[in-house]
Amino acid sequence: GAFRWFLSRANPILDPLGNIVRWFGTNTDISAQRALEQTLRASERRFRTLTEAVPQMVWTADPRGEVTFFNRRWEEYIGSGLDAWRATGWADGTLHPDDAGRVRDTWGDAVARQVDQYSREFRLRRGADGAYRWFLSYAVPLRDADGTVREWVGSLTDIDDRKRQTELLERMVRERTAQLEGANAALREEVHERQRAEEQVR
Repeated sequence: GAFRWFLSRANPILDPLGNIVRWFGTNTDISAQRALEQTLRASERRFRTLTEAVPQMVWTADPRGEVTFFNRRWEEYIGSGLDAWRATGWADGTLHPDDAGRVRDTWGDAVARQVDQYSREFRLRRGADGAYRWFLSYAVPLRDADGTVREWVGSLTDIDDRKRQTELLERMVRERTAQLEGANAALREEVHERQRAEEQVR
């Protein structure tokens, strides 16, 4: 007693004068296909919801590495959505000039080799004030059963504060090391002076 989905098609059969003499039709059970489509739509809605819930920028790319989707975080940071960058590519005007070439080369190489993961740090321009901030880009491929890359899924995480803190700590360590080396040199010189003075006394 269950209802199932069918696709109904019919073509007329005409006589020599063009009059319809009968119809030939088929009814094809497409319930499984409809169920699969609904599952895929639900999965797509779940994915989109998840991408909007996380604080990172989330993106997808086709097998050639062309970006096909950015979540809302991208638009909030850059100031415009992916559609605005379709003609020139998302990297133009957003990547720091010192990083752009390196990022394009490494991403192109990763896509060509179909690596298991891609990770790179680079600076992105913020739309509100033009400031550049450091981001960590991480991507993994989604593969078909035969191993062919079907899609890339990635994220962009703001690491600017951490990066600047690390640079500050490294600078402080370098400065402190230089001070200690200077103090050690002065101490060695003082030891040598005392040894010379003791030698003179002897």
